[in-house]
Parts: sequence; C-alpha cells; structure tokens
Amino acid sequence: EVKRCLDWNRAMRPAHWKIWLLLGAMALVAMPGCSGCTETPAEVRKRLEEKRKKELAEKKKKKKPDFEIGQLRIRPCGKQKPTLNRRDDEKKDDEKKQPRDAVAWWYKPGHWTSTALRAKTNNFNFMGELDIEVTDRDGDPIPHIATPFRLTTQRQVALHKGQAKDLESILFAPPMGKSARASYDISGNRGGHRQYNSLLVRMPSYQYHLVVMARLPEKYAYLKNLDCVKRSLDPMSNEAANGPYYRVTLMSPQGRSTLPSNSLAWTSIACMLWDDAEPDSLDPVQQQSMLDWLHWGGQLIISGPDTLDTLRSSFLEPYLPATATGVRELGRDSLVELRHWSGNSTRPLQPARPWTGVQLKERPLSQFIVGTNKLLVERRVGLGRIVVSAFRLSGRELSAWPGFDGLFNACLLRRPARRFRLGNELQVTADPIDGSHSGDAATVCKLRYFSRDTGATFESYGADVLQYADDETDMYSPNYNYDSGLIETVAAGPGVAAWNDFNPVADTAREALRKAAGIEIPDRGFVVWVIVGYLLVLVPVNWAVFRAMGRVEWAWAAAPLIAIGCAALVIKLAQLDIGFARARNEVAVVELQPGYSRAHVTRYTSLYCSLATNYDFKFTDSGGLLLPFPSVSSPDKYYQSPSQSERELIYRRDKKVTVEGFHVGSNSIGFTHSEQMVDLGGAISLEKTEDGGWRVVNNTNLTLQGAGVIKRVAGGGVRTAWIGTLGPGEAVPLKLTLASLGTSLSEKQKAKRRSTPTTAARSWERRTRPTRSASPRARTRTAT
Repeated sequence: EVKRCLDWNRAMRPAHWKIWLLLGAMALVAMPGCSGCTETPAEVRKRLEEKRKKELAEKKKKKKPDFEIGQLRIRPCGKQKPTLNRRDDEKKDDEKKQPRDAVAWWYKPGHWTSTALRAKTNNFNFMGELDIEVTDRDGDPIPHIATPFRLTTQRQVALHKGQAKDLESILFAPPMGKSARASYDISGNRGGHRQYNSLLVRMPSYQYHLVVMARLPEKYAYLKNLDCVKRSLDPMSNEAANGPYYRVTLMSPQGRSTLPSNSLAWTSIACMLWDDAEPDSLDPVQQQSMLDWLHWGGQLIISGPDTLDTLRSSFLEPYLPATATGVRELGRDSLVELRHWSGNSTRPLQPARPWTGVQLKERPLSQFIVGTNKLLVERRVGLGRIVVSAFRLSGRELSAWPGFDGLFNACLLRRPARRFRLGNELQVTADPIDGSHSGDAATVCKLRYFSRDTGATFESYGADVLQYADDETDMYSPNYNYDSGLIETVAAGPGVAAWNDFNPVADTAREALRKAAGIEIPDRGFVVWVIVGYLLVLVPVNWAVFRAMGRVEWAWAAAPLIAIGCAALVIKLAQLDIGFARARNEVAVVELQPGYSRAHVTRYTSLYCSLATNYDFKFTDSGGLLLPFPSVSSPDKYYQSPSQSERELIYRRDKKVTVEGFHVGSNSIGFTHSEQMVDLGGAISLEKTEDGGWRVVNNTNLTLQGAGVIKRVAGGGVRTAWIGTLGPGEAVPLKLTLASLGTSLSEKQKAKRRSTPTTAARSWERRTRPTRSASPRARTRTAT
C-alpha cells in the first residue's frame, strides 16, 4: 500500500502546478465583487452609522455602574456572615429598600456602635457625605429616650475612581423599641441621592462578643459549641430564651482589623482571644482603644507558645503577665492538675504524645493561677485582666477533653462555677453556684464605667431576661420577630457598660445642675393659676377698687401698672433670678485606673438662655460622644406636649467631632451628656510608705484643688483624709480618720471643704468653668 502511494505521487508531480492554477482560477471566479465599487455615498454613511451605534451599544452593556455600595456592617465583624430569617411577604418590601443580598447585623441597644460601609465608584471621583440614622420597622426615626431629639450621624466621603474604601462611622441605637434598621444615605456632587437600609437585630442583655484574633482563626470555631459560650444545653432550645452568652467573631488575619477605632464603642466586646496574630494588623488608634478597653474591664486571653514572641516589643508588651524562658514538654503528669477546674468526676487530660509548650516566668504584679501547674499566669490591668497559657488553646485533644468547658469558664473567663441539674422535661440546665442569675450580664462581661454602671441593677438592664413569656417558642405569637427569629416580649435590655442617663450619678448631676442654674421650671398648674390671678386683678378687682373711689375711668390708667407688677411677680415666683442672659454650668466625673494616664471623663452640662437658641458642640478629637440629657429622672416621667416637635441632632465625625442642632427654648434649660477619653499626662497613684501608711502621688499635668480621699473599711463605715491642693508631681501622706456613721467626712474635714474656695457651696460659678482644651466647646445660634 505504501509503495502504491509513492508511485502515484511520483507520477502526479509534473502536474502539480496545473492543479494549483486550476484551483486559483476557480476561487477568483467565486469571490464577490468590491462593495465600495457598487455602494453609493449615502449607503456608505448609513453602514458606518449602524456600525458606530452597534459599537456604542456593546460598550454601554460593558459599562460598570457608577456606585457599588455594600452592606452597613456592625463592628466587630469577622469572616462569617449572620443569617437572616424573614417572612416571604416581607421580602418584596425589603428588596425595594435594600440590596437583595441584605443580611441582619447584631448590635447592643443602648451602646454606641461602630459601623463600616464598603463603597466604590467606577466612572468618576466622588465627594459627598454619608448619613446614618436608626429607624424603626416602618422607617420612622427613633428618638433618644425621654428627649425631643433624634440623632443622625454624618461623615465626609471621598472616593477615588475604581478604588474601594471602608467608610467607618458610629451610631447610637436607643434601648427602646423591638426592631431597628440603619438607614444610610450617600449624597454629593456626583450621583445625586442614594438611600439604603440595613437590618439590625438586638443582642439580648446578657450577650456580648468574644473576638478571636488568630493567624488561623478557623481553628477556634469549636468555641461556639462550648457550654459556657452557648447558654442553652438543649440542642432544641429556642434562641429567644437561651441564646449564646457570646457571639464568637473570628477576625480575618489578612488586611486591617475590623475592630472599632473608638474605645467607647468597644462596650459590646467582653473578651478577646489572641493567638499569634500580628499586632500591626491594628492601627495605632485601634491599639489605643484596645488598651482603654482593657483597663476598664476587658479580658484578654493569650494562647500559647509563639504568641509571646509575636507580641514582644508591641503595644501589649508592657502589660504581659509572663515571658517565655524555654521549651517545656507537657505530658500526662504536667496536665493532670488542670482537672481541678473541671471537677474530680471528669477524666484527666491524657494526650497521645507530649505537647510542646513554653516555660513561663511571671512578671511583677502577676501570679500563676492555682491548680494549673504553672501553665497559666494572669495579671490585673486596671479593672481588666490578661491571662497567658503555656500551651496552645487550639489543640484538638484539648478542645475534645470533656473538662475543657469548665477550664475555659472558671479559669480563663473567671466566671462563677456552675451546678448542672436535670429539669422536669429532661432538660439539662447550668446554674451559677453563687446564686446569681444565669442570664445576668454582670457575670458575662466585666467591663464597667463608674458614670454608667453605678447603681445599675439586674432588673433595670436585664428586663428581657426576667420577663420572657411562656409562649417563647411559638412562631404564631404576636411577639415573634421574623427578622431575627426571636420571641420578644420585652425589648432587649442594654446590659452592663451601656450609656445610662438614669442612674444615681446622672440623677445627682441633674439635681446639682438644676440648683446651680437657680431655675425652677413652673408646672402647668402654676401657669394656670398665674393667668387666672392676673385676669382677676386686672378686671374685677381693678374695677371694684376704682368704683368704690368713684373714679372708674382711672382703671384704664392702672391697667399697664398692674401688668408690669404681675410680670415682676411671675419672674419672682418662677425663680428666674439670673436675668435675661445665657449661662452654662457643668459637672464632670473623671475616672482613672491605676498606673494609666488616660481617664474616662463624663460631663453633664446645663445650658440656659432667655431666647430660643441653637447650640453647636465641638470636641478637640474624634473620640468624643454627646447626646441630649433627659431633664427627668425616669423615662416614665417624660411628657412631650403636642406642640413640641422632634428635632434632628447631627453628629459629625471627621478628624474632630461636632454636634449641631441642639435647641434650647426661651427661658428654659437644656441638658447634655458627653463622654470621652482624655490623656492626663500621667496617673494618680496610691503608694505604700515605709512606715506602713499610704500616700497619694499626682503624676498628671493637672493641679488638684479641694481634694479628699474616702476609703471603705471592713464591717461598714469609711475612713477619710483631706488633701486640699496637690500639684503635678507632688505627693502627700494620708492621715485617714474614721468618719462617723452615716457621713462621708468628719466635721473637721467638712469645715476645710467649706473654707476652700474651690469646694465652697457659694463658689459654684467659678468651680464649673472647664478648660477649653479638655471640654466640648459650644457655639450658639439664636433662633428667630
């Protein structure tokens, strides 16, 4: 066969050129003619126009939208996204107001909440503003409790073409109502006005975030299944009654951390677990916020061998409770003592082969935890706490050990030990052995602020736990919330560390400011009696007097004099004795922690004006917070007249914070409540002397005037000492004396306080003039 093919090819080779010539001629005959030779000029223009339109249509199809706006996320936000459960008949309405991929975000009511919005422009640069407002289910703004104001947060937005940017802002959701949404608008010079909505689901009063900062955060997903993290031990239990104590948030190890930049927005975070994460993932502002959070009660758990080296020379290094001095093998004998924290009925921890750990060396002010064989060491940092483990907390053998739940609960979290019991319906429950309620937020979160948590009771911040209905698992209950899948008989309480306008500190400041202003606002009964009395004097009494004198015509001349006299009497009775002017008084509460230079400053301010005035407040930094302060001691006492409308208060947060639109009516008092963290340049410390006594050292850059010390003693009563004036860098020994029962100062110390101009009762005006650099400045605009 091959030989035949070769013979045929050899025979046809002379005729190859003829074959190719024949094929070329046939192709030339088949080719069409040139259209340019046959088309008219009009047809050419039409063809080119159709081609241009086609190209424009294809280009328009490929053009990206002007804006790409993501969902408004609540910080801290981790890798996982929360689920959303809605009814089918509500999905159509929601899709008109928000993107189709909307999700619900959990927030703490009554807390300042940090938010993040990812935005991008594709076709132009954009300059504008982002407005965020908390609304109810119907889209109506939720006013601040017991005040005629609603809050809108604003910030400037600068977007470069094609570059995505995370826009951080802040909002405050009042602890009222059963559902909320975050309505956010973007408006500016390009793109007009665009509005979006994001669903907000309230966290129960006892629930807080547990943030995991780890190089491999997915290894700590098992925390969600620990009994001390999930409140209910029944897998069929409803979220409404037995939601988890902690919402475990696994932070992504790549990029910038999504933690709040304002330390006062960390109040929804109870605990943080750190495992070999890079400290540089937090910017300097977030690092400072974390230190503030830690000193006021935050808990930091540091996992195992490599993390101590990672945190060396970082912002946390001065506060670490231990250093690693070498490698330590951890076998069965080394780990058997951990059984102390889980009960003798639990089998001891028996690893298949020894773990690799580190030898811990405790630092000053630190101590090894009893019952851990020097594998765990802790240190108090202000009100907070740091605990370090010699072994990695992400090991599978450790997480699978039945006693690890008890170790994590009582040792790492320092929560009360529990007693497990079997209920009537064969449900296992865990009750704290100290008698506290299992849903008390005070046992879950250790964060505390004096001006917020003093006098706060479980009944006030945990009403949602105490008053759940019996039909909490019934989806047909009128209290069922389809956004979150929860039964809501009572709106979720704020828990601890929440903004508080109705505790003893706030009530005392409110009463002091009212007395300092010298104004008592007349009630409605007083106004009615004044009007009735004025009419009686002006008409019947005036006529009767001059009728008896036989000079009735003089009654007309006496009318202006009667009006002037009644006006003077009204001013006197109403005690408006400061004249027609403006006045400002302020009470500040400053709270410091041992060895820490930053202080939590709370200010209660009263503003009086004779004419209706709008006030603007300016802070010198971006961390200040301000809200209207109710004039009543309880929300039940607040009454808004039908003629009184709600006003918008604008909170602008850029490099500095500005609050605009605070309105004070004529001859009335307006109150504000503000908080911020202030650096005092040093700390005020209490040190022990060589003779066994105590002394106070002022390392701040402030001069203390009219200062005193009150110390509680065992068995009741207090010991007090008067300091007087204490300048920067000065120290003074304390001579504590036992005060009489029922008093806080002895008679001698009271006399010193009254004789000191700063603390004398009559020098209130001079005492309440704050420095301009440390307090929000108010700018006035008189309303016409």
